[in-house]
Amino acid sequence: MNTGRFLKAIGMAVAATLAVALAGSVHADGLLDRVRAGETVRIGYSNEAPYAFRNDAGAMDGFVNRVALAVLERMGTTRVEGVLTEWGSLIPGLHAGRFDLITAGMFILPARCEQVAFSEPMGVFAEAFLVPAGNPLGLHSFEDVRDHPDAVLVTGAGYATVDYARRMGVPDARIMQVQDAGAILQAVLSGRAQVASATVFAMQDLVDKGRGRVELAEPFEAPEFTKGYSGYAVRTSDADFIEAFNAELLAFLGTDEMLALVEPYGYGRAQLPDGSVTTAELCARR
Repeated sequence: MNTGRFLKAIGMAVAATLAVALAGSVHADGLLDRVRAGETVRIGYSNEAPYAFRNDAGAMDGFVNRVALAVLERMGTTRVEGVLTEWGSLIPGLHAGRFDLITAGMFILPARCEQVAFSEPMGVFAEAFLVPAGNPLGLHSFEDVRDHPDAVLVTGAGYATVDYARRMGVPDARIMQVQDAGAILQAVLSGRAQVASATVFAMQDLVDKGRGRVELAEPFEAPEFTKGYSGYAVRTSDADFIEAFNAELLAFLGTDEMLALVEPYGYGRAQLPDGSVTTAELCARR
């Protein structure tokens, strides 16, 4: 082999090795290390009022975001950057490094626990049905939807509601998945869907936006397993961050300061976790 080419090849190999090592050392700095170093925390969320949304001023809003910002401040940082995305892009975006922390009010579910590390629950939320004013098909349960051949149920792509409907026997052909809350409302208003389902907070927000054209189905009968526990999520490699985050979150939940912060969004003591259900238990459920 030509000596010059050999030495050049060796040099290139060494340079490549150093580049990989340097990249690895930069990537190895976890979220907790970066928070302690004063670096910006990028927060991923979707437009799901009142949980998390971008307000008219272009700022992060919603009670899940408010609590997260307060907890991060208790951890010593106010340097945050919000990244608005569609619900279905939250976990892929987290893994792709677009953001560091998901604050979308995501339910803690076993399938998600395999992909991300969740905080302890920050809230407990019940399911509800949104129907056209007068509830013309008389839909008050998932069984009603299952048994009515003309009933199409709309919900968000990737929402836990998709699993609830399937478990209750609603066929996939009559489960419509759309990208966000605005699309859910439009599906009902346009008649493409006869009922929408998600948490009661999200559905009440759409009632307010529907200006009398939609309402909550009353009464609504839902099995116990549809009660959802929301948490914050990070990459599984950031387990040390979640441990530190949990310490501050659990100390903050239920305080007068916290309740005053979330009260304008409708969150009250009824939505507070009582500590009887942990993230470990929720992740183990089948």
